[in-house]
Parts: sequence; structure tokens; C-alpha cells
Amino acid sequence: MNATSIARKTALTGTGLLAALALAACGTADDDTAANPQESAVQQSPTQAATTAPAGDDNDDRDDASGSAAASASGSASTSPAAASGSVERQGDDPAYAAIDEILGLHGDGVIVEMDLDDDDAKWEVDVVVGDDVKEYDVTTDGQVSEGVRPQIDDDVRRAGEAQVTAETAISTALQGRTDQTVDEVDLDEEDGTLAWTVELDRENGEDGAEVKIDAKTGDVIEVEEG
Repeated sequence: MNATSIARKTALTGTGLLAALALAACGTADDDTAANPQESAVQQSPTQAATTAPAGDDNDDRDDASGSAAASASGSASTSPAAASGSVERQGDDPAYAAIDEILGLHGDGVIVEMDLDDDDAKWEVDVVVGDDVKEYDVTTDGQVSEGVRPQIDDDVRRAGEAQVTAETAISTALQGRTDQTVDEVDLDEEDGTLAWTVELDRENGEDGAEVKIDAKTGDVIEVEEG
């Protein structure tokens, strides 16, 4: 074998050896990556880590914020029926207000369902529901209170529990724009399937005044008949 053949053979052998070493190195790198995926992930830059963070975290934060906002809105919108019906400022100093104050001074949690001024304008007959009982009181215009006798009427108890508007608010509503009239009678009853207050007024000369019907749940005026 001459020198030229030996040189060619040596070159080919070296080239093959280099190729084999290169393949072996690639295989080792792939094996290391497959065996140590966490090590590969650790080598990510902070920017890459932020970019590849789980999308669920942001969604959870948005869901939490949305839930909190919804709960807050629900809580602020929530109101009781009594609060929704509101109240009306007293109109003048009608004697009916004094009678109401006397009765509620005795029964702060009572619900007045009927008031009637006698023909002499000297005494109020007042029916008030206290718990499951209906009590009747006579209240004179000078503030004397005495308990009368009244048969139990279950409908009065039921109506008192359903009413969202008090007798005082019904009176104040009826007297709006009519302060020259005075209260003669107040009654809580059903009007065509609607629980309503009927407030009857008298004029200063003793003649019949307006009759005002007021929804006992909403406080809206249903009907007015001017006397």
C-alpha cells in the first residue's frame, strides 16, 4: 500500500469518527432534556416564565373580582319591603296623629288597622293588632286612653301582617294638599283584591271631604273622591 492510499484511508476513518461523535453528542443532549424537563424549565428567562404562566391564574383573579362586585351590588340593591314603601311627612297637626301617638306609646310594635272619630269629634275608636290579638282603645281628644271590648277578627291580624304602609303614612298621604280638612275615619281593608287604606276626611264646616284610597303595600294613591 503506497503513502497516498494510507493518507486517504486515514482521512476517511477520521471523518467517520467525527460523525459518530457528533451523533453521540446529540443523543446525549436529547436524553438529558427528556430525563430532566424541570432543569430545562428552570433555565427559562423571567420574561419567558411570565409569558408561559398558567392562564387560569388570571382568570381566577378576574372571576374573584367579578364575584365580589356582584355580591356587593346584590347587597346594596337589597331592601326590605317596608323600606321600599317609604314614609310621608306629617301634614299639619291633625288630631289623628295624637291618637296614633297614644296607642303606639302603649304598643310600640302594634299595627293600627282602624280609626273612627265619633260624631261629637271628642273620641277616637282605635283598633290595633298586637301580635295575634286585636285590641280596641278609646282615645279622647285630650289624650285619655281606655281599653274597650272588641271581638277577635282574624282578617285584621292577617291584613296587619301584610301591610307595608302604616296608618300614619296613609293619613299623611291623604292630607297632602288638603290641610284644610281633618281625618274622620281610617280603615285597612281589601279593595277589589288589593289591600288598601281608606282615609275619609271632613271639611272645617263639618261636611264630607275627600275619600282617599291608598295601596297598603306600595303607598300609591289608588282612588280619590272629592266630597
